[in-house]
Amino acid sequence: MKKRIALILVLVLLLGAAGCLAGFGAKREYAIDLIVKGTNMDFWKSVNGGAQAAASDYRATVTMTGPAIEKDYQQQAGILKSSVAQRPDAIVLAAADYEKMARPVQNAVDAGIPVVMVDSDVDSSRTVAYVGTDNLALGKKLADQLCRQVKGSGEVGVVSFMQNSFPAIQREKGFRDAVRANSRLAVLDTVYGYSDSAQAEKVTEELVAKHPKLKAVAALNMWSSEGAARALSKLGRKDIRLFAIDCSPELAMYMEDGVLSVALLQNPYQMGYDSVETACRYLRGDKVGDKFTDIYSVDITTLFDDKYEQLIFPFES
Repeated sequence: MKKRIALILVLVLLLGAAGCLAGFGAKREYAIDLIVKGTNMDFWKSVNGGAQAAASDYRATVTMTGPAIEKDYQQQAGILKSSVAQRPDAIVLAAADYEKMARPVQNAVDAGIPVVMVDSDVDSSRTVAYVGTDNLALGKKLADQLCRQVKGSGEVGVVSFMQNSFPAIQREKGFRDAVRANSRLAVLDTVYGYSDSAQAEKVTEELVAKHPKLKAVAALNMWSSEGAARALSKLGRKDIRLFAIDCSPELAMYMEDGVLSVALLQNPYQMGYDSVETACRYLRGDKVGDKFTDIYSVDITTLFDDKYEQLIFPFES
């Protein structure tokens, strides 16, 4: 009887010790601030959706903040400063301005908080990694699609979004470099919609009025694309081909109507997931690096394919 009791006590002690060791070795929960460029926009809601999925998988808590509109880098800088004061384990940031957000990011790193860039990089060599689209490749792919489909010589307009946004700079460079190899087409000076569809519509109308030889328009993000599509539709100019980056439900309608020829899709959900995963892996000591997310090309023949549906209609499907 005494031997049996002693054996039970030994087992209890062993199980207790195992439990303590398991608790000691368990990964703790990380607090991560996700600071985006515009909290009211579907693109960033998709990024947050992916971030929350990664948070669940990696025992993290992710809190999304950011300005209401993309161009407000000053408000974003203030939000980043407040985040640093709260001492999260890491910050995932989509920089509203490549140059002007460099100092606030530097301050965060100096405070000992690792920063992972998502979608939009910043002018700093001290961030952990960049996660998002290869924007040079995206611009080149848009140019390749346009040059393949637009016949003869003529002029091409570019409707961009923010002058000092890293994605805008890289996409335009990739696009112009690729078109430059095609001597038939001349790329006009870039116009900007500042991630506002109404402003993008206005500058596209002005572009059409000023350039009678205009044969195509390349729009470099969702709001630029929506504005350009609205302008060409209102003017009845289906002869001017539109090639877009991103595709919203509104743009899908314009593709069905023959206004939009091709849309290149990014994967914001994947960006959110991979950026939080990168932050968590870095915090637990893993080696991490830059990661490019997927790009897809969609036209009227593939618009409603199952694999693209969640990217175009993220909150309807």
